[in-house]
Amino acid sequence: MSVNSTYAQIVVTTGGNISSPIFNRTVSEDSEPRPDILYSALHSDTIVGEVLNNFTYPIELVHITASVYDKNGVIVATGEYNANDYQIKPGMRSAFHIFLDEKLPSNSKYTLTTSFEKSEDDKAAALLLSVDSNSKGPGSYKVLGEVINQGPDDANSVKVSGIFYDMN
Repeated sequence: MSVNSTYAQIVVTTGGNISSPIFNRTVSEDSEPRPDILYSALHSDTIVGEVLNNFTYPIELVHITASVYDKNGVIVATGEYNANDYQIKPGMRSAFHIFLDEKLPSNSKYTLTTSFEKSEDDKAAALLLSVDSNSKGPGSYKVLGEVINQGPDDANSVKVSGIFYDMN
């Protein structure tokens, strides 16, 4: 069962990376701590990033909303998406990507607003992911690995997601 939704917001200039001190310990008017946005970047029509559960308890339904502004502060696009993982355990990370339908002007800035719910159920790790190898081909990345079900129940649907960073 989940309760207690909370929210946070951050502003980033296009092409900029977020360093931890900018968002760490960001609080709202009600002084509630927020999960950290470790990284985010705007690429063409997509914002990609990574969120960290910096709490001592699991959180779930982590939702990220993006608002993109032109150089004059006029909103030009919005988008939203949940983090890739339904539940994020303490100290763990989850990627997110937000697709934007509008063409974005240069020198755009964007804000990210997060909401989440505290998870009362600490779900046991039932799936084990191992990566054997990875390679880069022309226009694609290949990752070879295995998912092993270590839980007592059958897995009907499994989603595997990855985060790829450039060299910078």
